[in-house]
Parts: sequence; C-alpha cells; structure tokens
Amino acid sequence: MLFFNRESAGIEIASILDKKSLKNTIVVALPRGGIPVAIPIANALKTTLKLLMIRKLGHPINEEYAIGAVSQTDVLIAETTRVDPGYIQELVIKERKRIKEMVLIFNHQITPKETEGNTVILVDDGIATGYCMKLAIKEIKKNKPGKLIVSVPVCSLSSFDFLSEETDEILCLQKPASFWGIGSYYQDFSQLTDEDIISLLNNHRSFKSTKKNMIHE
Repeated sequence: MLFFNRESAGIEIASILDKKSLKNTIVVALPRGGIPVAIPIANALKTTLKLLMIRKLGHPINEEYAIGAVSQTDVLIAETTRVDPGYIQELVIKERKRIKEMVLIFNHQITPKETEGNTVILVDDGIATGYCMKLAIKEIKKNKPGKLIVSVPVCSLSSFDFLSEETDEILCLQKPASFWGIGSYYQDFSQLTDEDIISLLNNHRSFKSTKKNMIHE
C-alpha cells in the first residue's frame, strides 16, 4: 500500500493516536520530512509541535545510505562501519553546522522542560537504517519523558525490532520485510526545501492562532 503523501500518512497516524486518549502530549518532528507528517498529528491531538534537529551521516560512496547520525550534542556511528574516521569527523562538523542553521531558520526546537514528564510523540516520514531515530530517542530520553511513542508511516522490519527496545511504543503503519527505501512507499515523496518547511510551520501556527481566536469569540 502506498501513502498518497506525507500529510495523508500523518492523518492516518493521527486517527489512531487520537483514540488512545493520551494526556500531557507534545509532538516532536524530525526535519525535514517528519514535519508534514507531524502537523496533522499535532492538530488532531490539539497539542504543541516542536522540532528535534538530527542529521544523517551518509556513506562516502552512497550519501543516501546512513552510517550514523548526529545531533547538536551527540554522535551515533554504526558499529559495523569501516569508513575512515577522518571522513566521519569532517562530516560531523559539516552536519553540525547545518543543524545550527536549521535551529535558526526553523526555530521551535524542543527544550528539556517541555519533555520532562510528558508523553512525547516522536515523528518522522519513515525509518530505514534507524540511526537518526535511535539518536533522536536517546536525545529525548535524556530529559526524562513520561512516555515516548515513535510514530512513523513506514519502518524497515529490522529497525522496528531494535528500536522497539529503545522506546515505550512504536506506532508504524507499515513494516515491510523487504524494504526498498522510504520514498518507495509514497506516491508523492517530493523533496522539501527550507522554504517549504518555513511555509508549513507558519501555516500551522496561523491555523492554531485562528482556532484560538474562534474559541474566544
């Protein structure tokens, strides 16, 4: 089964989460692909949407194949990788620079205070090797959430198995045994620019603001 696009996949996830009657929730998206998935979820749960900046570390031969992930404060490298440490060091510096740019451009970075004791719903558009999500889980757990739910439209079966041990729950709509890349499970998997993300976030905030104004009328 193909998802039409990221937003439609997010709507499917939102309908499931909405039935769980979760309390004290906050939705945290991994930019960029996780944001259009997360917006319908945050809207359905009537809760805040925040961002967590994680960047993939790509293999020198094939950048799309992850050998690890990096955040502002941490690095995760695959134990089996044989890539030159010098390459990894340079890549970490490059991706951390990009993370700093994203924090300034997108804003809305999750804070420890918002995480502690709350139910965190961690969202991306899919999980392939799982390194970005594993590092994201590690970052969130540093701040002691009450509960952590990973919510994605699609996840490789191998990643689902090892990530299940890292979190309270993984809500995944599809877990194909033969995984062909996240984009293979979407009809529309258009690449998102920074401008696309800024527009999505601004529209989301405007929508939330309008809803509040309507409530007070």
